[in-house]
Amino acid sequence: MPFILTGSSVVKCPHGGIVNHISRSKRQIFLHNEIIWMKSDMYLIFGCPQNCRQVFWLTASSSLFIDGDPILNHISYGATKFGSEHQGVTQIISYQTKETEESFAAKFKKK
Repeated sequence: MPFILTGSSVVKCPHGGIVNHISRSKRQIFLHNEIIWMKSDMYLIFGCPQNCRQVFWLTASSSLFIDGDPILNHISYGATKFGSEHQGVTQIISYQTKETEESFAAKFKKK
């Protein structure tokens, strides 16, 4: 079962730059006091020596959506880019392991 990416997740570009999450969602949902990462949010990269600047997520959850937008999970696949040039793929270094998509969805539906 996939684990949900949140503000405590650490994601890097292939050259070691840190991915920073910027929420663009109308409604922010939190898990254990950390914002849940959504596919449509913005993901900027800082500290990359090869000029990776942004992440474009190619895959996301196929079962958990918030307002029609899929959440990101620990098996999501992101491409890093500088302008239109592909630089590599993301590396998900760490993520919360307390809540899977399925367990969160069950709690979320009760509200």
